[in-house]
Amino acid sequence: MPPRKRKPENRGLPKRWEHYHGAYYYRVPKGQEAAWDGKKRFRLGKTLPEAYKTWAERITPRDTPATIAALLDRYAVEVMPTKSPATRRSQAAGIERLRRVFGHMPIRAFRPQHAYQYRDKRAVNGN
Repeated sequence: MPPRKRKPENRGLPKRWEHYHGAYYYRVPKGQEAAWDGKKRFRLGKTLPEAYKTWAERITPRDTPATIAALLDRYAVEVMPTKSPATRRSQAAGIERLRRVFGHMPIRAFRPQHAYQYRDKRAVNGN
């Protein structure tokens, strides 16, 4: 069954946005309510420019991780809760292995050859 068409007042708006009672709102995806003040429908603003400004402030990462460990922590907090329990368990183990090897490394220093070396070493060791 195809998704239903958007109402005329919502056509042209970004995905999950809607014009409702004279203001623009964002329908928060399930599981991400904490990042949007615990709301399922977050008010962006009365005017479209105000809504875009609020949206940009909300989606821009406030703190860009500097190290691989910080990036892995952010993944564990923001993405892993959306996964199934079995996936979370297996990814938690993988994150710990990656943290031991690359955790100290600045993100900008990470190169593809690091990933290849890691993969090759794990294949030899059987991990």
